[in-house]
Amino acid sequence: MTTSIDLYYETVWKSKCSSNEKSFLASWQGLSLFSHSMLVVFLPFYAFTTYCILTKTPKTMDSVKFVLLNAHCWSCYCDILACSLITPYFFFPTMCGFPVGLLRVLGVPTSAQTFIGIVSLLFMGISVVALFENRSSCIPSNRFRITKKRSRFLYYLFNCTVIIAYIIPPFCYIPEQESAKLFILQTIPCPTEEFFYAEVFVWTIDKFWNNYIWMATGSIVLIILSQGLFYAICCIYYLYFSTAVIISTKTQKYQRSFFLGTVAQVVVPFIFLVIPVATGISSIYFDYYNQVLNNYCVLFLSLHGFAATIIITLVHHPYRTFLIKVIAFYRSSDQTSLTFHLLISILRLPASDLKCLSLRFHLPKNETNAMTTSTDVYYETEWKSKCSSNEKSFLASWQGLSLFSHSMLVVFLPFYAFTTYCILKKTPRTMDSVKFVLLNAHCWCCYCDILICSLITPYFFFPTISGFPVGLLRVLGVPTSVQVFIGIVSCLFMGTSLVALFENRSSCIPSNRFRITKKRSRFLYYLFNCTVIIGYLIPPFCNIPEQESAKLFLLQVCVLVDKMLRLIVRSRQFLAPLKSSSTPKSLYGPLTNFGITIYGWLQGSMVLIILLQVLFYSICCLYYLYISTAAMISLKTRKYQRSFFLGTIAQAVVPLIFLVIPVASGI
Repeated sequence: MTTSIDLYYETVWKSKCSSNEKSFLASWQGLSLFSHSMLVVFLPFYAFTTYCILTKTPKTMDSVKFVLLNAHCWSCYCDILACSLITPYFFFPTMCGFPVGLLRVLGVPTSAQTFIGIVSLLFMGISVVALFENRSSCIPSNRFRITKKRSRFLYYLFNCTVIIAYIIPPFCYIPEQESAKLFILQTIPCPTEEFFYAEVFVWTIDKFWNNYIWMATGSIVLIILSQGLFYAICCIYYLYFSTAVIISTKTQKYQRSFFLGTVAQVVVPFIFLVIPVATGISSIYFDYYNQVLNNYCVLFLSLHGFAATIIITLVHHPYRTFLIKVIAFYRSSDQTSLTFHLLISILRLPASDLKCLSLRFHLPKNETNAMTTSTDVYYETEWKSKCSSNEKSFLASWQGLSLFSHSMLVVFLPFYAFTTYCILKKTPRTMDSVKFVLLNAHCWCCYCDILICSLITPYFFFPTISGFPVGLLRVLGVPTSVQVFIGIVSCLFMGTSLVALFENRSSCIPSNRFRITKKRSRFLYYLFNCTVIIGYLIPPFCNIPEQESAKLFLLQVCVLVDKMLRLIVRSRQFLAPLKSSSTPKSLYGPLTNFGITIYGWLQGSMVLIILLQVLFYSICCLYYLYISTAAMISLKTRKYQRSFFLGTIAQAVVPLIFLVIPVASGI
């Protein structure tokens, strides 16, 4: 242990530790992949909650708006640090590790990242103190409330100064890293291989500074918790026990409600901090080293900001109401479900039955006759009088959809280009057999994203089969029917590219009796798939109805559903599709009973056929890689194929989630 890291690696680690089972999650690549993937999922929720606080906070909550936004921003910032910017790879039970985030790529020193991470977490604690202090100071009868802005500024300035000041001394005595790493190996003789080739940062090995860090950090955390607890007790006392009534009963009830919301907002995410911190402390106390557990702690810690975001949206009434409006499209979930089932049932009725149903529910003549002239008449007479006063959301407009989708594409394009470059230039020779199908699947996924975000960008009127595009192809004058055809075929071709990915993995196993060995057979197989996809779509496009009458039919159904709902649930009016002079021309699809039924069955059948092919090749891979005893390849090759097969599953399943959710919502 007194020579060098390289010598230890060659003589000790390779002979004693290299045979240990390696988990993908124990590697820095596994931690980086999962943490960055989590952030991609979390970011829309962060943005939505920020939007709610900024635009949906009522005037009655103006006093808490800033501190609520401040606490939310610190939670999100700490999550982004843990998930993407720093992403620490700890070697608990020792005080060392290295970052695998974007700041490392930018060349920020590890010591600076450590400083930023610790200070940010403690500042997040101060933002929570500010939240409770604000609630406490809003109670007029509270003798401990802070009334002057200058006093509040000095109070928080002192807190922040203490946090920064206590952490500086240990960074002035960072040990020489080579000898420090040799010292660490006495505690964890078999770390992961990353320890030897990564720039591991050892904060301290000195007993004094080790004790100082633990005692000082523990004291600071205790001080922050004490302040939060003090203000919480003040709120409890003056809101629930004190008899000094300076505010009205209504105001007191409102303050109690918001205080309980604040408690929930803090306590629930706090769990996602306590569990990983307690696990890390336990590992240090018992000198227990488990790299998978260490990485789990980091990933679990990353859930803190996400949990806080969800709780803020759910516990505070204005944000919860807005969320329900967004999810339910300004209708309750029960009413939406009822509307959906009524609309689908009515759409499938023949014209004669529809007329009888209209008479059965006593639709006034002015409501039915308005449907028999034109959409312009309906717009002037019905929509303007009944629907124009409904609340309008920017995201409900085609302009909002276009803005957000095009903005998203600007963010996505560099990632598409980088991944394409990696596949083309960084694919090793051992992966030559999969290079083309991997690039093919990637290109189809990117192409479908570009279609949705920029080229087509469909504006749907679910639950009807209608809508219009707001993308670049509309500007270029491409007919809407052609864009619909291109969009559906492209999505199904993307599914076929995933079939090719799994078929390639299956055919690379020599013992697989179902593998496709001839290029001609493979070409005919995929040609058949593509021909079926294109062939099944042609008939519905040969029977597109006359658009004006189709639009009137949809509006008639909407009015009939509204009449039925008013009689059944006494609900408010059904919101008809918005119309403006700038709205692009719509395309309304086949609306007959036969058209809807056949189209739905064919679409579902094609998706099912693609999924069954993927499932078949996946089962082949599982059987011949994990169960079959026919050993026609070496153990090393089998291990490599298993690893790539698992990677292929992850590559297919994770994006599938982002397909299933919107498709299931539309259905």
